[in-house]
Amino acid sequence: MDTDEHRLKGTRSSVFLCVHQWLTDFFNNPSSKRLARDLLLLAAFTLALHAPFLRQPVQGDEVNYLDMAAHVLQQPLTPLNFEFVFQGKMVDAAGHPHPPLNAYILAVAWLLRGHFSVFFFHCFYLLFTLGISFAAYALAARFTSRPLWGALLIAASPIVQVNTNTLASPEAPALALLLIGAAAFFGRWFWLAGIALALAGLTELQALALPPILLLAYLMKRERPPLAAWCALAAPYLALGGWQALQWALTGRLPFVVLAGYASNPNLSRIGVKAASALALLGHLGVLVTLVPLAWRRLWGLAPGLLAGFLVTDYPWWERALLVIFVALGVNALVWLWESRKQPVLAAWCLLYFAFACVAFFAGAARYLLPLAAPMVLLFVIQFRDRPRVLWLALAVNVVLGLNISFAAYEFARVYAHVAPPPGNRFLVNGEWGFRYYMVAKGGEPLQDVSAPIPGEWIVASDLSLAGKYDSLAEETAVPLRSVDLRVRTPLRLVDRHAHTGFSSASMGLLPFSFSNQPLDRITYSRTSSYLDGPAGTPSEFNGHLVYLLDDPGASRGGFRLPLGSHGTLHFALFANGTGPATFRIQRVSGEVLFNETVQVDGDLWEPHKLPLAGLDEAVFLVDAPAGLSVGWGELVVDSNQPPPELPGAKPPEMLSYLQLGDIRSRAQLVSGWYAIEDGAWRWMAPEAEATLRPLPDQAVQFELQLFFPPDFMRRAGSPVTVSVILNGKPFTSAMYFEPGGHTLAKRVPPELLGELFTWPTTHVSIRVNPYIPPNATDQRALGAVVQGLGFVAGR
Repeated sequence: MDTDEHRLKGTRSSVFLCVHQWLTDFFNNPSSKRLARDLLLLAAFTLALHAPFLRQPVQGDEVNYLDMAAHVLQQPLTPLNFEFVFQGKMVDAAGHPHPPLNAYILAVAWLLRGHFSVFFFHCFYLLFTLGISFAAYALAARFTSRPLWGALLIAASPIVQVNTNTLASPEAPALALLLIGAAAFFGRWFWLAGIALALAGLTELQALALPPILLLAYLMKRERPPLAAWCALAAPYLALGGWQALQWALTGRLPFVVLAGYASNPNLSRIGVKAASALALLGHLGVLVTLVPLAWRRLWGLAPGLLAGFLVTDYPWWERALLVIFVALGVNALVWLWESRKQPVLAAWCLLYFAFACVAFFAGAARYLLPLAAPMVLLFVIQFRDRPRVLWLALAVNVVLGLNISFAAYEFARVYAHVAPPPGNRFLVNGEWGFRYYMVAKGGEPLQDVSAPIPGEWIVASDLSLAGKYDSLAEETAVPLRSVDLRVRTPLRLVDRHAHTGFSSASMGLLPFSFSNQPLDRITYSRTSSYLDGPAGTPSEFNGHLVYLLDDPGASRGGFRLPLGSHGTLHFALFANGTGPATFRIQRVSGEVLFNETVQVDGDLWEPHKLPLAGLDEAVFLVDAPAGLSVGWGELVVDSNQPPPELPGAKPPEMLSYLQLGDIRSRAQLVSGWYAIEDGAWRWMAPEAEATLRPLPDQAVQFELQLFFPPDFMRRAGSPVTVSVILNGKPFTSAMYFEPGGHTLAKRVPPELLGELFTWPTTHVSIRVNPYIPPNATDQRALGAVVQGLGFVAGR
């Protein structure tokens, strides 16, 4: 025992002496002292750049990555096996364009902290930001005698600064792993390169473009790569394939197939979309990566910029001028990269990756160029390694521009964290990004295209953050009541309603950044009406307004009583269409008149009003108007912090067998292919439209479809027009129409088919029109036919 203890002490002493000797040699070696000094300076510089933004709130797609991290903690092997709402539709997380490693990284931070913390997660992701700087130093040491300058300029690159100030996005981990893999590959540490590249491939798919580029280091020297190099280059593909196989084994689905299904959307591959994305990437290349030297011989680059400025039509003159400059700088950068072929590996890395980004991506986001930031900066350092003033100038430009852009991103995130929720415990959120994250945290639920209205429910919508008309019944029955403008503390904008900035997506603009003194966003609070199933009339839509049409065609439309709740303010409007006088009156049950107005209608009437409800529990609404004049009340929504008044005898809505398409309530059964109500009476359908109906318990049932073709429809679509009806996937009937006007397609349902329909709780109806009116410059819709009603009718 004593001998063993003596040997153990001797071994410990030997290890200690070896470590001590290594540290002594390291710090006595001048090159080691320089390395330690450089890395300390680089770390301090990197931390100083990012310290002001360590409390930047959640923004962008970070909300989705946080959802994935939460699922890692619940189901570690299948973290993408769930669905989430994106732009109003339920989508499969397995088809998310980013592999899952970032979600696992976030889960580690979550476990370490015990809960989500903005500050802690920022600090945790600083590890990857430092990793970028240190890996950049190692990579720069392979190509230049000034590795510190290379690392400093890469850390200060505007595109690197702003994209690494996130607390949950995969950009920082992916770039750190990518640069570690590249530096290790060039240093022939192939085992480390393989690990880093594999992890990069599991973080971002664009990492898969780098291995073929790294292979050029051997091909250009006409050397045969060793087996270890091939293994390192194959590692990301093998790792991603392994992940796909694991998901197939556990869930029976391949994430790649789900992603391909979403990516096959023809709108994402249109020539115009791809061209806009490439043009935006060109502008980002010229401004956001690093300073690029200008030369008179590259002045011809103004020509593409002038062409781009000429082609955009909705930009103000000063944004056109910016576009000309940014595109010209991008062309200058591309030509400079081509002229830098004396460094073939770095130049090829930049040019080939840029070509890949233009072909592969459709959004034109600046973050797509992150993998070429390091080689582009190194080319600049190599060219100007003996001109320190130019290097200092480049560093100053990078730092100033990067900090300003980072501050603009910080402001964009900050304003949404403080948006107030509406009254009540539940509401719907129409939007994405940080806006959705903070609204959901305050009790909201993402709005979907299938969201049905709950009486008095609030909808909070952002004009900017991907909010659009999701074509839901909840939206159609909601009335805007309040709005709040969100202002930021900088005129520099990366995303804006009024500036054409494509930093995040080319669909918003082509400029890397722009300027505006307008509010960044407007938040609108709308509330659904409480009277859809009440006595107010048939709810419909006229010119985008919610209208309750009175059905009585007589000269006196009579009145109806509505409970009002005695709190807040009633928003209502006078509506009429036609010619003639109309008198609108609101009075107490006792007869006391609260509102009275006579209007001479000539065309369309829409006149909004407000009525304070202090102490007013209910009121009687009356209209006097001649026959032939469409009249009704608009909006009828109470703006109050109290729950909506309850309608006596109100029942949950039931599924209908026949749909009047002018009735807004029919929207719940219109599955796809239908446009908004027009003139309060009908809808255009697309070339293919679908609806669901409740089967009728009758022996004699007829299906009817009320159609109308405008006078020029046959000429624009091509005559004749065939309309086909399919019930539950089986052809039912069809008809050919040669003349415009109104038509009724009707056919009795055979007993054998009727019995089959009753085996299903609902009947799925598909309607197809061929040919149809294609989209044009004045109307982007594909128009099939005007439909006034469809469904089953009994006893005919």
